[in-house]
Amino acid sequence: MGRPALATGAAGLVSTHVETLDPVSGRWVRAATAQGMGRSRWVARCRLKGADGEYRPVRATGQTRREAEAALADNLARRARAEAAAAAAADDRVTTVADTAATWLDVLEATGARPGTRDLYRRSVVAHLVPRLGMVKVRHLSAPIAERWLAEVADRSGPAAARTARNCLRGVIDVALAKGVLDEDPLRSVELPVTAAPAAAPVLTVAQAAHLLVVASADADAVRHGLADLVAVLLGSGARLGEALALRWADVDVTPGAAALRVAARLERATGRSTDVRRTADERIVPITDSLAALLQARRRRPSADVGDQALVFPTSRGTAADPAATTRRLRALFDAAGLPGVTSHALRATRAQRLLDAGVDAAEVARLLGTSRLRAGSVMTTGAVPAVAPAALIPRQRHTDGAQVPSAQRGQDAADGAADTSGASTGVFADAGASSR
Repeated sequence: MGRPALATGAAGLVSTHVETLDPVSGRWVRAATAQGMGRSRWVARCRLKGADGEYRPVRATGQTRREAEAALADNLARRARAEAAAAAAADDRVTTVADTAATWLDVLEATGARPGTRDLYRRSVVAHLVPRLGMVKVRHLSAPIAERWLAEVADRSGPAAARTARNCLRGVIDVALAKGVLDEDPLRSVELPVTAAPAAAPVLTVAQAAHLLVVASADADAVRHGLADLVAVLLGSGARLGEALALRWADVDVTPGAAALRVAARLERATGRSTDVRRTADERIVPITDSLAALLQARRRRPSADVGDQALVFPTSRGTAADPAATTRRLRALFDAAGLPGVTSHALRATRAQRLLDAGVDAAEVARLLGTSRLRAGSVMTTGAVPAVAPAALIPRQRHTDGAQVPSAQRGQDAADGAADTSGASTGVFADAGASSR
């Protein structure tokens, strides 16, 4: 059985012998003994396995066997220190937190992480990780450093940002552990900062939902980008913004009494590209009211609309997929104009959930219709209300005068009429409580 291979950086067995100086050639030659041979010395030698896996001979000399062996040990120690210094210098150049975070983000892309996930982590790295820890060497990371940093992130940007930031640091440490830069995990004992529970998404009242549609119908910019219809779909279906923007006409069923939307795709915020939903359970059929179906029918009959089954319901003017980030900015401006500064597209989704619960729909069914697991325990996370609409907010930013559009007052009245109808149905879906014009 052969000898086991040496580990990287390890030295093999040490051997010693005597060398004498040949007076003719002037070279040191191996001798059997040092006695009676004139000038002589002892040699100690071994093989050393380098970091590249190659074996190199190492030797040292001395007047005695003991001196030669001691000199060889010193030689090996100097080589080990030199290699450690070179490795440390390499670590200083390429294993800062910022550089390792860049490597981790590349790994995410190579392993097929969703574009939205990559964009979320990339923004967190840029906003939180690099500014405070970017120049720290990964091998200098410790639990106290991570705890202080996470506390700062939570205090400055909230618990959700802290969770995302911790995931980013987790990825950096995983890369460092895989490359052998770290021997142990400094995040192992680090917990997220204890913070107050996140505020529940605000829920619009019936009057606020109707008023929002009035403002959307009267605002020229909102009408140009189809925000009035988009808001009606969000309120009437509880879909996520990315899901609503990915709807195609093939997903819309306007059959009277059985109208529904097939939510089967989502636009990623990072790329604006339509992709399949993350989990099969997210693909769902969402019943809608006949009034919302009529609104969608009217939208499809517009002269400029692409009526093909694979055409998007809410495309850009060029017929391409809308950018979720740009749509979010336009919705933010619309909500501000309507006097609803605390409202987001998620609040419209929460409003739909609350209306269903108020109508007596089981929480598990509400969760299924919304494609979420948040309501499985029966704990409703969509309580609360936005402040009352201020009188000044009743004045839209711009008036739209296109005769082809429904007058704003009429659309608002229709929405209010729809909001007043809360009759139930066997499917567990009630008529829109301010969720669509009727």
